[in-house]
Amino acid sequence: MKNLTDVKLEDYLEYKLANALTVVGLAITTLGIVLNICCYLTAANFKVQNSSITLLKCLAFWDTMVIINDGYIVLGSYYFSYSPQDLNLYFCKVFYFHNWASSVSSSLHMMALALDRVTAIHWPVWYKQKSSPGLAHRVTFVIFGFCYILTLPNLFKFDIVDSVCTLNATPFFALWYTAMVAIGFYCIIPFVVVSFCNIYFICMLNSRKKEKSSGERRLTIMLLTNSIVFCVLIVSTSLLVTVLYSLNTSTLHGIANAYFVEKSLSVSAVTNSSVNFIFYFISGPMFRENFFLIFKRKNSK
Repeated sequence: MKNLTDVKLEDYLEYKLANALTVVGLAITTLGIVLNICCYLTAANFKVQNSSITLLKCLAFWDTMVIINDGYIVLGSYYFSYSPQDLNLYFCKVFYFHNWASSVSSSLHMMALALDRVTAIHWPVWYKQKSSPGLAHRVTFVIFGFCYILTLPNLFKFDIVDSVCTLNATPFFALWYTAMVAIGFYCIIPFVVVSFCNIYFICMLNSRKKEKSSGERRLTIMLLTNSIVFCVLIVSTSLLVTVLYSLNTSTLHGIANAYFVEKSLSVSAVTNSSVNFIFYFISGPMFRENFFLIFKRKNSK
């Protein structure tokens, strides 16, 4: 049996599991990028380009940003033994600024997509008159601006402390800011809004059982399936963030636990941004039809 003083970080089970998670996360990253490209191309293939379809394309774009950041850069840094701070301080600041902003933007786009569906169902006449790709692009621009303004402190407060890129601020500001961005705008607010939208979708679908062939109904079922998965994964992310900040990292075992939770967070974020196409394909007949049309057109040429 090893002496306690001879135990290394690599000896802990949590550390070994974290390394295994990293490999799984990188595999999901590669698959997720391919699936998001398919999702974007399929949405672009819809004959009617309303605000819902445009928001779907925007969501695919921001999900890809999240996958690249949390997958290839964060998980890749552990697998290939490099860190963002190994390059230089400015890359570190810009990376975490962009990483946090794109993560929040992805969650808020999912929320906007759910609210768009509620509007289409509850105010159909107004929606048909006002819904357009232009409106969706304006919503996307507002989300984009808000997220990057929200995460501006990363450009000024992030610094390399003890060889780790972290918020170089007072404990109160670091805790408040991280809770607001990582838990509030990334997890809690989208979760609450999307959950209420899901309840509305379920009630609507239950009251309109006879409309089996309705295109609006099929689109709603497709979004409902994906948004339920989003809620489950976003709750797990919120719990992991809470656990991470409550861990005692003054011991090697504590560091190993933090290492495992950090990798779990990245894998959860990558998975959340990779599964949209799968659930749209399974639950959306129109989505499947438009996906196969892409290949039929190529074969016909």
